Amino acid sequence: MTRLWRVFAWPLLILGLSLFGLIISLVGNGLWDVAGWIGLFSPLAALVWARFVRAPSNA
Repeated sequence: MTRLWRVFAWPLLILGLSLFGLIISLVGNGLWDVAGWIGLFSPLAALVWARFVRAPSNA
């Protein structure tokens, strides 16, 4: 795996999920709205995971 791919793999995945969520939320109804919310929630979930789960505790 190249170094460039290792740097940009997760941001590209989050971008893809966010874009999927935005498009699906705009054009779909019902269960598509749920899928859209999940996609739009992905950046926040990644932020919470990086801050609280992945980061070592300093306490």
